[in-house]
Amino acid sequence: IGIPETLIMSSVAGILFALFAGCPLIIIGTTGPVLLYDEALFGFCKSNGIEFLPWRIWIGIWCLIIGVLIAAFQGSTLVKYFTRFTKDIFASLVSLLFIYEALRKLYLVFQAHPLLVIDDYCDGPTTVISQLTTEGPANLTERVRREIETAVTEASPQAKTEGPKPNTALLSAILMFGTF
Repeated sequence: IGIPETLIMSSVAGILFALFAGCPLIIIGTTGPVLLYDEALFGFCKSNGIEFLPWRIWIGIWCLIIGVLIAAFQGSTLVKYFTRFTKDIFASLVSLLFIYEALRKLYLVFQAHPLLVIDDYCDGPTTVISQLTTEGPANLTERVRREIETAVTEASPQAKTEGPKPNTALLSAILMFGTF
């Protein structure tokens, strides 16, 4: 389920809940465990050739039936037998799964866009700077102007942009480790 569908269905569910439950101030939305569950379910459906949305609807129907049965037989009284550590263990599991997913996706970014040797980045400017002392100012200015025109021509939308983009991997790593 994509972001637009999730937002629309959360708003419809929130409006229906506010109208019929008598408790309009409850926040309704997807949470971390639901996101992880849907991601795992989508991977399961994709690997087994099952359509995701019908499968998810049937899971929702079964959750509704189980929830109604628990509410009908006062299943909430069983909460006193669970300790606080159950919640902490579940929260730790969810956080570890999010960290694992972030590291896995960062690994995939580095596989697609590996970092290059520093010589591959600085090949052009070092040749201009090294010739600063050997060429006169007029020759150097003309050479810099030609290299800038070449760089602008290569950066145009018509130019080919194939190959790895190492700055993508580096920026992804900085953003991921900067937000932890």
